[in-house]
Amino acid sequence: IITTLAIILTAPVNVSAQMTNSTDFNSQIIYLENGDYLETKIQSEQTKLPLSEISLFTRSTKQITKTKTSTYKSASGKSMWSVSITGTFTYNGSSAKCVSCSHSSKTYTTNWTIKSISSSKKDNSATVNAVVVHTYNNTCKTNINKNVTITCSKNGTIS
Repeated sequence: IITTLAIILTAPVNVSAQMTNSTDFNSQIIYLENGDYLETKIQSEQTKLPLSEISLFTRSTKQITKTKTSTYKSASGKSMWSVSITGTFTYNGSSAKCVSCSHSSKTYTTNWTIKSISSSKKDNSATVNAVVVHTYNNTCKTNINKNVTITCSKNGTIS
């Protein structure tokens, strides 16, 4: 019995898809009244599950990490700012869980600034909350509240 247990516990376990070098994008564009638009993309990347997450009874558990980025662009297509959320999820066909998340932001012009940004995870989703400020002629300021949520289904579908 002890020998059998030792073999089972030391046997390699393949629990996720292999790393991929290719990247694919799911994209959505929302046009605004002034001609500007928000473009949201999901970047795909498969990752391997850490050994600490492996259980003998959940060998089918897989892990996936994806980044969802929303970019504000002018009517001419010039990027003004972007906000991203990266979520790492585990899923097994019957449930999904967000195990970690991180956020990032970028401004491309001097009249846009990120006033605040934070992220959180709950159940099978992760959200970034940002306040972006537009300054015009050093006097007019417009605050834009932008939330981007990334969610994983029980089968590993990201939205």
